[in-house]
Amino acid sequence: MKQKYLLILMAAALTLTFGSCTVDDSPSQGRVADGAIRFSLTGDNRGRTRADIQLDREKSVTSVIAVAFYRSTGKFATWAEAVDISDRGLSADWRANLGTPDLYDVYFIANADDNLKTALNTLTADTSTKENFFGIEATQSPGTSTTDGAFLMTSEKVEVDIDSDLDGTLLASPVTVTRASARIDLQIDDDVMASVSKVTLKNRYTSTKVARIGADASMTGLDSEDHEYTVSLSGAGKELTGTIYAYEDPSQSSVLIIEGRLADGTPGTLVTPAVRFDSQHQNVALQRNHLYTIRLSRNTDPADVGDVDADIVVKDWSTGDVISRSHTALAVRTAPTYAIAASGTGWTYATGTVTLTSAAETAFTVTVNNTGSTLSKVVCKDQVEGFTVAEGARSVSAAGLPVQTFTVTILANTTGAPRSFTFAVENLLDADATGTASFTVSQPAS
Repeated sequence: MKQKYLLILMAAALTLTFGSCTVDDSPSQGRVADGAIRFSLTGDNRGRTRADIQLDREKSVTSVIAVAFYRSTGKFATWAEAVDISDRGLSADWRANLGTPDLYDVYFIANADDNLKTALNTLTADTSTKENFFGIEATQSPGTSTTDGAFLMTSEKVEVDIDSDLDGTLLASPVTVTRASARIDLQIDDDVMASVSKVTLKNRYTSTKVARIGADASMTGLDSEDHEYTVSLSGAGKELTGTIYAYEDPSQSSVLIIEGRLADGTPGTLVTPAVRFDSQHQNVALQRNHLYTIRLSRNTDPADVGDVDADIVVKDWSTGDVISRSHTALAVRTAPTYAIAASGTGWTYATGTVTLTSAAETAFTVTVNNTGSTLSKVVCKDQVEGFTVAEGARSVSAAGLPVQTFTVTILANTTGAPRSFTFAVENLLDADATGTASFTVSQPAS
């Protein structure tokens, strides 16, 4: 499989910024007990000239939580939900009361659901540590294609020195919050697939830790699922944008499977290209606040059933800066494996040999497990007649690989002598791939 990597660019992580605001002493603002912080929230992209790759609902903020730790001890102090004191939503002025003036390390969480707030209540003042906080599991959806403010966002540590100003201490420096989710978009060239009916993200993580180091592969206690997206993509410009969201997966086990019909080759043939977010490619393990755009194209060297190529562009979801680019042929030229049951009506199987019990016509099933998106075929190597091979249903394995079933029928033996057949299970792109498996069939005389 070929791969080529482009230069990795350093990506800015700016999604939304908390910045200083103008103090307003009007009565409508009210006055609160000392120990409050004030900040403004903006979602613009000042200084950027490139097109905004974020949808409005993906950067929308409906609530903000401040989680504070004493800087002197590193122990948990309190958490507070900020109040929008200007009632302006995304461009609001916010205020959170942390209780008393002190030096704090504060972490901000946007769009937390009730379950996450309940989990924060398990932290104990003067006892719980930042590690306890980082280990809290967020179980809300990684994001939806319809709901504003549905994306969990978190910040790095912000050092806050709270004084006794009754209007609240203004934050002097911007604070960055980023989405905990990743987004996956799909683009399909017209000469690859005529239509797409279903996309499945296998091992899609639906929960995450509040904070995580990207290189940490521990996913202990987190939930994942195989999630199907029923789509109807056909005609020109087949794209799926702003639909697939998942939490990060440092374990590198997520697989995207695209089910559709080929545009050429064998007309209408069902294919299931599978894109793996693993170490096979450069920097494509799913990470938070990253946008993955997958483009499927035809691999014309040679063009054949199942021979599909992929180009994966990884961008910072906030800035659009390219972080990495991976080009890889999905069609794998390695030999498949096969399985045959131990016995059936009129036959038995053991150690690569199917033994028929009579000269009568007999059929059995061969299950072929492919090693990549390339499909396979079952061929007889030493006979031109006396049998038929028909492909049946196709499916996808738990690992996201295509599975084919073939019915092999040995016709009635009327020759008056025993006969045998040798079948090979071949990769469509490489019939002589190393490890190509075969089996024999023995049939008695009539």
